[in-house]
Amino acid sequence: MPLVYPEVGGLSELAEYLRKLNQVYEGAFIHSEVAEEVAEDIPTASENVEMLAEGGIAKVDYSEARELEARFRYFIDGVVETRPIAKIQVKGIEAPIHLVTCGAGVFERGENGEVRPTENIVILTFLALPYSAITELDPDFKGKPQGLKLNKLKPLFDKLPAQQGPAPWLWLDTAVSFGTDKRIIEKQDLISTGRVRAKARDQARVIMRVLEVGVLYLLKKSSCSKGLIAFDGPISPLYIYAKLVSSNIEGLYELSNKKCPTIC
Repeated sequence: MPLVYPEVGGLSELAEYLRKLNQVYEGAFIHSEVAEEVAEDIPTASENVEMLAEGGIAKVDYSEARELEARFRYFIDGVVETRPIAKIQVKGIEAPIHLVTCGAGVFERGENGEVRPTENIVILTFLALPYSAITELDPDFKGKPQGLKLNKLKPLFDKLPAQQGPAPWLWLDTAVSFGTDKRIIEKQDLISTGRVRAKARDQARVIMRVLEVGVLYLLKKSSCSKGLIAFDGPISPLYIYAKLVSSNIEGLYELSNKKCPTIC
């Protein structure tokens, strides 16, 4: 079954958490109809078309792909939406809080050309805030979210619990790089709201890439994965996400072979 976490601890728990923050830190709720991302996967063209041996990876321009005789059986894509939902005042500095929804899925094309989703779909919804930077600014900060901290759930496809009962409350510390665990937002950076929001988008995008590689991993584990796979998005850094997906594919560094220009 698909691994789907549709809510952040339930909408009532989320509302209660934000209400308490609003009371203690003179916050404000934000209602935004428009997400902060705008079709970031579109510019992914390559200069040449070169199909590799079975199991390889090729960059294919969409206009060139229409002329290929090969028929893709599977299509993998991910989406991410980062939406500011609140802001709080900590020691006189405004810190934004985001609600993020990101996911990835595998779609299969049948013999009649119909495309349908497979069971390899993962959707995560989580809170995102620069928690480490906030607690550095205010060691007595009382706004730690309850639930599972995504920064500690790595590799994701090994650590995320199977969904049983209510969805777990997930949250992300955007002051720390999800991939390297390095601090990317310090307390003095909080004064730059634009930088803080940009880092939230960056980290959400990393998790989306991890989910994309993760559903590819699930597909290749299955017994029905024969056929070409179309992967929408920049494929060159795929190998760097392997260690964030599963310990079973941590060693996929052969994808970084620089001798072949079409292999990442």
